[in-house]
Amino acid sequence: MAGSSRGDSLSKHAVAGVLAWLLPGMGHFVLGERRRGGILFVSIGVLWLAGLLIGGVGVCDRQERPFWYLGQMLVAPTWAVNSYNQRLKQRPSYPPLPGRPHDYEPSFGHVNEQGVLYTALAGLLNLLAMIDVIFYDPQGRQSVREADAIGTDPDAAGA
Repeated sequence: MAGSSRGDSLSKHAVAGVLAWLLPGMGHFVLGERRRGGILFVSIGVLWLAGLLIGGVGVCDRQERPFWYLGQMLVAPTWAVNSYNQRLKQRPSYPPLPGRPHDYEPSFGHVNEQGVLYTALAGLLNLLAMIDVIFYDPQGRQSVREADAIGTDPDAAGA
């Protein structure tokens, strides 16, 4: 019976890890860590969106920057942004009509580099969140308030 409980727990953590990849913070939310999930959702989401707002959709480009894309793809919506970026690049480049904006204008220079860096950092932070969800141990976590109430030091308890 204990083996099936452990198997259920492992599958729950695997599902939570996938959910954390799809939407940052969702894995913690599913495991009952709603506050932590909300903090991760806001912090990683704002960092990723800031990268897109700074550099545009051109920052997520698997073909031009495969190394950076490895970090960026750790936030699942990057895949959709990359495919949208590739579709924009493949459109026929007709001269724009007067008064009509261009369909695609890539960003250049430091603006693009900053956007790439922000989105890659968001992906790496999400990787840490996914690892935390997969190896989550509810018995091993003890809040500072609980430790003060019991009279033990949470750092000394693990040593």
